[in-house]
Amino acid sequence: KGGKVSSYYGQEKNPSTHNLARMNMILHGVPYRNFDIQQGDTLEAPRHLGKRFEAVVASPPFSANWSANASFLTDDRFADYGKLAPKSKADFAFVQHMLHQLADNGTMAVILPHSVLFRGAAEGHIRQYIIEQKNCLDAVIGLPANVFYGTSIPTCILVFKKNREHKNNIQFIDASNYFGKMKNQNFLRMEDVDKISNAYLNRSQVDKFSYIAHINQIAALDFNLSIRRYVDGSPHTQYLESIKEQIEGYIPEIVFNHVIQSRTLNNENVDEAGFNNAVLIPRIIGQEIVLADVDRAINKSGCFILVLNKQTLDAKYLVLYLNSVVGQAFLRDCGELTNNIQYCTLNALKNYLLAPIPPLETQKSCIDVKNKIKELKDKISVFEKNIIFKPDMAKKVAYQLSSTVNFIDKANAKEELLNLIRKGEDSSVEFKESFSWDLKRTEKDQKYKPMKEGDIEKSSLKTIVGFLNASGGILFIGVADDKTIKGIDGEINKFHSNDNDQFLLHFKNKLKHKIGEGFYTYIQAKIETLDGKLVLVVKCTSSHQPCFFDNETLYVRTNPATDALKGRDMWDYLNSHFIKNNMESQ
Repeated sequence: KGGKVSSYYGQEKNPSTHNLARMNMILHGVPYRNFDIQQGDTLEAPRHLGKRFEAVVASPPFSANWSANASFLTDDRFADYGKLAPKSKADFAFVQHMLHQLADNGTMAVILPHSVLFRGAAEGHIRQYIIEQKNCLDAVIGLPANVFYGTSIPTCILVFKKNREHKNNIQFIDASNYFGKMKNQNFLRMEDVDKISNAYLNRSQVDKFSYIAHINQIAALDFNLSIRRYVDGSPHTQYLESIKEQIEGYIPEIVFNHVIQSRTLNNENVDEAGFNNAVLIPRIIGQEIVLADVDRAINKSGCFILVLNKQTLDAKYLVLYLNSVVGQAFLRDCGELTNNIQYCTLNALKNYLLAPIPPLETQKSCIDVKNKIKELKDKISVFEKNIIFKPDMAKKVAYQLSSTVNFIDKANAKEELLNLIRKGEDSSVEFKESFSWDLKRTEKDQKYKPMKEGDIEKSSLKTIVGFLNASGGILFIGVADDKTIKGIDGEINKFHSNDNDQFLLHFKNKLKHKIGEGFYTYIQAKIETLDGKLVLVVKCTSSHQPCFFDNETLYVRTNPATDALKGRDMWDYLNSHFIKNNMESQ
């Protein structure tokens, strides 16, 4: 709360890290007499047990080994719980140690792997005791993957308070989708830190970001703290939710809701893999997921077998999904990194593996298309090997294949546009409901007579200018901010005699007068039919010269907004983005 820290205490087992910690204190202006950082094993030989601290922060080694000696059951740090953390997973032992030294008015934050949120056995018992008996867990905050050096897996922060204000609930924050990118590392930007801090400090609920769960709700889930059970803001979940309006049943849900049996295969039972309607998921993430009754060239030993409810989920459909980009993204969320290899566990799959489960008829359609594509590939392969002996057929086959390729190209192009809409606005994508029509005023004011509104048009045009002056982008006209495809059909009918060409001519004339013909080469505008509605798709590439709206205002694209630059900001941007770049390219 802004108070000055008078003393720092710490303990580190690794000698090099211990010395680095001491050096960091000095480099940050902390006098030597104000810190006491000692070397040693925090669990086995703690150095500051007699002290209590108002602030405790730590990033203990993930799933480290410790002795878990039975004598620790009489240690004041662990005695109340009745069980010790496993020998191969000391995560909760560190938590128990720190809680023991936390002052009654103190706050503690510890970085841990997601697996501590749902693992069972002794860890499940300790987790329940902390929540139910000590009632000191205040918040669970999910962080993006690859934000800490040494591990690429997603992590979480557990916040504890012994004397907390909100005793009947725990806050869950999913910040996994809020980060910036460097070359080999993700990082939390200041706006990401502020978003997390504001949600926590204000104890606020934000859709797909923050959720307040009552203790009874958590108890009903057997004290499982998997963030996805309460709130889910992951990009792949948002992607699936964004297409639920277009495809029936594409709402992500826990796959294990449809699993009737699951277990790990080993050398003894590997021959029993022939289950009906079941899939094999290898422990090593990234390997192919296959049907359990199909003999494939994978090492089945150590795989997980999931037997599915045939009334709701077809194994062939699940295999298709799990081998897709989105399916693999969800599988990576179930992973733990060991020796630079990402493994998943059955517990993680139960808690984190999501999939869209549409009606069986839709699942069958996906399977049929997959089979048809495979059949086509096989027949093309055979024909290709013998084409030299069938010259009379070559021309006919070429024509048919061209038609098929064109159809697939168009389908892929439209799907690519739909994917951009599903992901939402960012620095290179923006949505406008219309080009000239004030739809909101039309809906609210019955006396309003619709007309071409210059200010509405300016909103789209300045976005185009912003894209030209930045790194390019795509403007969708006919799409609402909430990703709903509304279309410009009504606008074309109302103002342009239901003639698409008239609308495009009007749009081009506005570009000419407000932006200039010299920038046509950087702009491509085309009317596309998306989700059965007409949408103007304006693709912009980065201009080699600055573009001014109405020859006077310089707009640039930020994330996700378009800002006007003036004065020194404008000249700095012109110098860095155009003058300097042009000089370097010469």
